[in-house]
Amino acid sequence: CAALFLVNIRFRGWILPVLGIGLLALTSIVVGAIVPGTVQKFQVAHQELQKETPYIARNIAATRFAFGIDLIPSPVNPANDVTASQIDANDATVTNIRLWRPSVLQETYQALQRIQQYYEFKDVDVDRYNIDGQERVVMLSAREVSQNGIPGGPGWQQAHL
Repeated sequence: CAALFLVNIRFRGWILPVLGIGLLALTSIVVGAIVPGTVQKFQVAHQELQKETPYIARNIAATRFAFGIDLIPSPVNPANDVTASQIDANDATVTNIRLWRPSVLQETYQALQRIQQYYEFKDVDVDRYNIDGQERVVMLSAREVSQNGIPGGPGWQQAHL
């Protein structure tokens, strides 16, 4: 882009500066939005915990250092402190531990309904319901009709009838 502006000193006109600004805008969109989104979707999303753990750990360490609490030990190690008797004593809590992430469940719902392309799931909600006398955590999603997925394309008839 800068080279186009320097060349324009010699040739004088509007075409090269406009081309340089357009190239700058296109590059910023590709490098700032498309590339990171593609990397997130195809490389990170399926191994999110493995890929992001080092960055999260570094962020936590930097935050602890910034607030001056990096020298304070954190003796709690939840991975090693839970015993079988504690799990048995907290059965209601353990049975309500959520095993699915909403984003993964939404992808699963979409994959299961792939045969009928006119259905889509906008989001997954987490709620509590009383089932058989016990309060349970439930994840659910409303199946909605997508106008774009209806055979024949979206039209007045599909939208209003």
